[in-house]
Amino acid sequence: MLTLSDPFARFGRNNQWIVLGLLLLMGFVVFNEFLRFDALFFYKDIASDSINFNYSVLAHNTRYTAAYGFPSWSFEFGMGQNAFIFTLFDPLDYLLYPLGLEKARALMGYKVFFEVVLSGFIFYHFLRKLQLQYLTAILGALMYAFSGFMIVSSSWFIFSVEVLTLALLLLSFEMIYQKNQYWLFPLPIIYIILSRPFVLATLALFMLTYITLRHLQDGPFQARKYFITLGQVVLAGLVGLLIAAPFLLEHLQIMLESPRGSGANALSGQLKAKPMFEVADKLQLGTAICRTFASDILGSGTQFKGWLNLLEAPAFYCGLPALLLIPQLFSQAAKRMRWIYVSFLLIWMIPVIFPYFRYAFSFFTGDYYRSFSFYVSTVLILLALWGLDTILQKQKISLPALGIAALLSIIMLLYPYFEEDIRVSAILSMVFLLLGVYAVLLFMAGRGQSKALLALAVVLVLELTYFSRYALHNERDYMTQADMQEKKGFNDHTTDALAFIKKSDSNFYRIDKRYASSPAMHASLNDAMAQGYFGTSCYHSFNQKGYIQYLKTLQVISDTLEVETRWAPGLSSRGILEGVNSVKYMLTKAPIDPMSRMIYDSMATFGDVQVFRHKFALPLGYAHDRVMRLSDFKKCSPVQKDFLSLKTAVIEDEDLSKLANLAPFNLADTLQPTGFTLDTINAWYAQRNQHTFQLSRFEPAHFSGKIVMPVDGMVYFSIPFDEGWLIREQGKELDKFLLSHGMMGVYLKAGEHTLDFDFRQVSADRGKKLSWAGLALFGLLIFLSIKTKKDAAV
Repeated sequence: MLTLSDPFARFGRNNQWIVLGLLLLMGFVVFNEFLRFDALFFYKDIASDSINFNYSVLAHNTRYTAAYGFPSWSFEFGMGQNAFIFTLFDPLDYLLYPLGLEKARALMGYKVFFEVVLSGFIFYHFLRKLQLQYLTAILGALMYAFSGFMIVSSSWFIFSVEVLTLALLLLSFEMIYQKNQYWLFPLPIIYIILSRPFVLATLALFMLTYITLRHLQDGPFQARKYFITLGQVVLAGLVGLLIAAPFLLEHLQIMLESPRGSGANALSGQLKAKPMFEVADKLQLGTAICRTFASDILGSGTQFKGWLNLLEAPAFYCGLPALLLIPQLFSQAAKRMRWIYVSFLLIWMIPVIFPYFRYAFSFFTGDYYRSFSFYVSTVLILLALWGLDTILQKQKISLPALGIAALLSIIMLLYPYFEEDIRVSAILSMVFLLLGVYAVLLFMAGRGQSKALLALAVVLVLELTYFSRYALHNERDYMTQADMQEKKGFNDHTTDALAFIKKSDSNFYRIDKRYASSPAMHASLNDAMAQGYFGTSCYHSFNQKGYIQYLKTLQVISDTLEVETRWAPGLSSRGILEGVNSVKYMLTKAPIDPMSRMIYDSMATFGDVQVFRHKFALPLGYAHDRVMRLSDFKKCSPVQKDFLSLKTAVIEDEDLSKLANLAPFNLADTLQPTGFTLDTINAWYAQRNQHTFQLSRFEPAHFSGKIVMPVDGMVYFSIPFDEGWLIREQGKELDKFLLSHGMMGVYLKAGEHTLDFDFRQVSADRGKKLSWAGLALFGLLIFLSIKTKKDAAV
């Protein structure tokens, strides 16, 4: 009888170079157009965030770092925001910033290619730490690197960072568990904190289930050993948390203060109210099952027809052999381990069946799969690899399990989940063909033909390469070099208009656009970041607290719709508020309305872009001699609020006692909406323009200027309120006031005042001492790891 053997065993440690070569070759085929610079790795289709946010942040950061160094406060995010946490949105991006935008955007495909290859290479070494055979480790590395989540989501956002981080976490855990080597574990913790610290919690949940499984694989549960292991991991992770404390604390502050994290707009309340054991609908379950076979089986890009959309729907694909190998594990494992493996799988399947547990997994922040898909596919990969290794160890394949797996796969593929068949026939046929090929090869392997396993590896390489390339290119619309050379997208005639404005005006001002330049299918609110000007709109998951509070208070956005706190439209629909907040210019490609014509004067035209100047735009800061309570202000209509913003400073009710010498503006003095005229606008703007803050030095996070106050008063600054702002006069710190429930103000006595503004990362500064402590502990971990290794060698 023939013996079933590992076809890669004869290469020994050189297999790491074989897997690296395969990863590079497959990656080159998948990313070919991006690596040859024919295309840019930014998608115009459903993955428009790659342009509207990722590209915009990249453009902003390349400019900011070149001009001012490490990003701090920026006026290109909405009306102003701390940009510190967005600098290392993907830590590898920082290597690109010094190259300038043109080269940085061209190299984005290389960056993702590198992350795919590195993730697979690290995962290979993790699998070898598990003492899986070479064939198993090679297949696992390829399945992990080219999983559906990694490839599809990389075209949308920075989820490749999570994939790379988990591979490092798994490898570093095994080093602790097997060898008491602690030095590596803090590094992936630091890496993910620099990028996306809010996924630390979900990574921790996955690692907890994995650590528990590994403990049970080594024998009966031993509480003492188990909790010692958890303690070792927690302490090593704590070192990473301490080192990255400045970034972690700054991230946490912004997340916790944002409307998405708390408050009336948060989604958490709505999701928590849903029934715990409500079963997912047929469309969602059908999508989850179908996309386990192939990411694009229900369509690509905007042609996707499953639940929700291509990017946020379930994406469990990780290679078709997984579906045939997992049953082998369940059938051949010892009875005790069989139930443990089944339980491990069920933990991750229950949230698919009962969405409430999926909401809970993501802490009720949204109704989507995203990273949850990644954890499910990783579980499928691990179980499949243990199944393959069991086959190699026991020298046999369970034919009944293989037959049942193949039959169930066919049933799941053919079941009518949808009212009409929305599956892509070409992909469906390919899946059927490949399942048949894999089933035959595994059957042959069961007959002792080791070459069948080698053939299986070759077919898997072809499958992963084909499906990954299909996911990135088929019916997908991405940016090209030609897009950046023609007068369209972010390179449209806006660039000419901006050059004209900047040449003629060196003061502080904001610009509103009444069109979007982004070439993506969804209009962008981040054109200011992409094109380099100060605007008022912003799209981000965690917009600045004061900015959002201001927009809600002035009824620019809804007080209850959470989505509007992320897609904040700015002030372009409110001409009076534009003038109040230093919007001096307006760009449009369409005729403007009569109201706007009363407020704006035409200046110039560049191609299809018209430039208008606000007749009454105020500078960054100006004085009020009267104050109005916020509670009274909230009773007014939107029109009244716009005009009252010219007439009085709106203060928090509790601050009224601190400003007793300022005349109050009473609600009874407010004009009816019909009482406001162009003469009213002109007169009130003229009053505000009499005593303004004159800039003498300006950088986004550091500026100075003078203002002359004829009487005691409140100076309104159109800067979103943030504790990080430090305002000094002759070295003495001045108190900041919250104005209009979102902007910043300073109370000044009569006379001339020279003010210095400096922005600090308050939370980051608090974390610096923790960071030094973490580095000291990291040094200790390295010392202990070296000592442990030497002791083991004796």
